[in-house]
Amino acid sequence: MNTLSLLADTDALYCIDDRQLTIPEPFRLGCGESLKSVRVAMRMCGRPSAPVVIVLGGISANRVPVISTLTEGQGWWQAVLGHQGVDILSHYQVLSIDWLGGSGDTSGPPQWQVQGMESPSIDTSDQAVLLAEVLDQLQVKRVEAILGASYGGMVAMHFARLYPSRLRRLLVLGCAHRPEPMAVARRYVQKQILKLAENGADKDAVAVARALAITTYRSAAEFRSRFSGPQGRQALESYLEHQSRKFAKRFDRESTLTLVDSIDKHWISPADIKTPLWLLGIDTDELCPPPLIREFAAMVSSTCKLAEIHSLYGHDAFLCEVEQISALIIQFLEGAEA
Repeated sequence: MNTLSLLADTDALYCIDDRQLTIPEPFRLGCGESLKSVRVAMRMCGRPSAPVVIVLGGISANRVPVISTLTEGQGWWQAVLGHQGVDILSHYQVLSIDWLGGSGDTSGPPQWQVQGMESPSIDTSDQAVLLAEVLDQLQVKRVEAILGASYGGMVAMHFARLYPSRLRRLLVLGCAHRPEPMAVARRYVQKQILKLAENGADKDAVAVARALAITTYRSAAEFRSRFSGPQGRQALESYLEHQSRKFAKRFDRESTLTLVDSIDKHWISPADIKTPLWLLGIDTDELCPPPLIREFAAMVSSTCKLAEIHSLYGHDAFLCEVEQISALIIQFLEGAEA
């Protein structure tokens, strides 16, 4: 394999397959309910016939991590996986989906409300089963790797547990086999904020809940470095207002509740993961602190490589630390032994 750090031929043409797939009925959830008329929005891009790598991000991520149209703006992981980072499309086809229960084009509360349905309970294993259904329809029997960050890493773990023969290796960033109790406590407050708006003011509630979430994604050290000056409070409030309102334009109250609750229900036995595994911890991550990642690594059955990076950015380091994260992914994809 040529080194993934080299820039791609700028004249290279990448195939983009962007569509909605209809999932065979019924689609059974882990909570016991079954869904009808489930549609999943997916995007496959890269060189045709190249090995497939699945890329999954946080609850606000969508099916556009690395290649996007002019109207979509930059993909959510394009800095890491694009020409300035891994340049993954020169070597692989990249598959991503919109989350079930979210506000994207996969079935979720906006569609269920039209059908007169209440939002069901969605867990991370449901997303893994949905992903397998997508692979079936694309006639992809086995994927080279899954790169799963945050919520996407939780889904990736369940995929490895449920479909070990369909996955060669797994890279998980910023998540573990169970939630951190303090993180659950903070998400409880977010959910209560959202529930207060049951009869109105949905966007305001989503924005406030997201502002609280942002304080858990970033580190205290980063906020101290950015917002400690004379105008620090005003700058901080403006930052939170901007970021939270941007999120609220995309997410409604029910979708936010569904996916936040899905994080809290995540639980997996590390011993059930037989796929070769790389884990990445972040020293300032409050949502998934390094001791929890180490606990996970000590309990897995497969070969496991554990890396830990230093970052000012807390949990969001997987988005912000472009050089460190790109270097790790390059090593992983080039086949360094776990």
